[in-house]
Amino acid sequence: MAEELAEEQWYLLIGQERQGPISVHDVRYLVSRKTIDGGTLVWREGLDSLVRLREVEEFHPRKRRRSLKNPKLRKLKIRRNHLLSSQRPSERAYCSD
Repeated sequence: MAEELAEEQWYLLIGQERQGPISVHDVRYLVSRKTIDGGTLVWREGLDSLVRLREVEEFHPRKRRRSLKNPKLRKLKIRRNHLLSSQRPSERAYCSD
C-alpha cells in the first residue's frame, strides 16, 4: 500500500522552485489550467532523474473514444446530426442525445 502511494506522488520543477509531492490528479489539473506543460521537469520515486512531463506516458493525452474511430458509427452520427439539423426547431426540442 505504501509503495502504491509513493508511485502516485510527483515532484515538479517550476522555474527554480520545487513543488511536491503532488498527486497524478493534481498534475493533470495543472496541465489543464496551463500552469505547467509538456516541458515541465518532473520526478517521482523510481526515476533516475528529472524528465520532461511529455516523456511520461502516464500523462499523455487519453485516447479518443473508439466510436469515433469506427467508420460505421461515425456515419450513423453524421446521419443523425443531418436529420436533426433538417428538423424544425420545435421537433428538435423533443429529440434526446
